[in-house]
Amino acid sequence: MSATEPRFPLRRYSIHAGLVAGALLLAGVGVAFANDIAWPDGNKVTALLKARLPKTEITKVDCARIGGLCEVVAGSNLFYVDASARYLVIGRVYDMESRQDLTAARLLELNPAMLLGGA
Repeated sequence: MSATEPRFPLRRYSIHAGLVAGALLLAGVGVAFANDIAWPDGNKVTALLKARLPKTEITKVDCARIGGLCEVVAGSNLFYVDASARYLVIGRVYDMESRQDLTAARLLELNPAMLLGGA
């Protein structure tokens, strides 16, 4: 080992691991905080969505299923919004504790034929 080399050389992935650990810590703090606040009102979110997405038929809005997000069912589609219905998220939600794809499980609940169609 030369005099200029650090005693414990950093690996490239250690920075990424630190960022991931920090994000998980913040997510845990966010979940703890979310448990102390009132859940968004699904009726209010539905009204906001109808105003912002007038051509989309909203089947159901559930703001208690996933902390901090409202799950929106529109026909056979599933997406998520924040309590103000300003931010819309299309994608997968994973429960890091139980290591489950919550979106996939919910889609199968809503559309059991998807399982048969995909086989």
